[in-house]
Amino acid sequence: MAAPPSGDSSSGTSTAAAAAKLHDEAIAAAKNLEDEAASLRTSNAERSQQLQEEADLLKSADATQERVHAAAAALDSERAQADALEQQASALRDRLRADPLRDNDSLDDDDTRSISSEAVAIAHLHSQAAAVQNIKNLIPIVLDLQSSNYSKWRGYVLHPQPIRSEGQRPQ
Repeated sequence: MAAPPSGDSSSGTSTAAAAAKLHDEAIAAAKNLEDEAASLRTSNAERSQQLQEEADLLKSADATQERVHAAAAALDSERAQADALEQQASALRDRLRADPLRDNDSLDDDDTRSISSEAVAIAHLHSQAAAVQNIKNLIPIVLDLQSSNYSKWRGYVLHPQPIRSEGQRPQ
């Protein structure tokens, strides 16, 4: 660049001042843009983390729902098995009632009743086991290592108290 003529030094100074001012404004604008970009990066990172946490929660909920469906299917299967056992026991009872004992049969009435009642009892127990939904209904005490309730808990486990309906008197 050529130096300005000696008479134009004031216009050269004002041009240099304007250029310096423009330079300072450009630097300030660049700084503002950098600050905004950093802020956007931070908010994007936070939002990304929130979205990841939500995705993890959705995956966990989906897995839990699958476990619930599997448990429901298992319960349905157990109930179907209990129903089948009850039907078998009923058919066995009917067959035992229908077939009169012959003189040469080795079973007497007590043995027949014993076999029949045993099959019914097994079917009934299986039905009850499939229907139990919460052990706390039978054992109200929670076993805890920090408390001294083991003997009470053991008593409930070994000798559970029958659940009574309202109006039913203890035996």
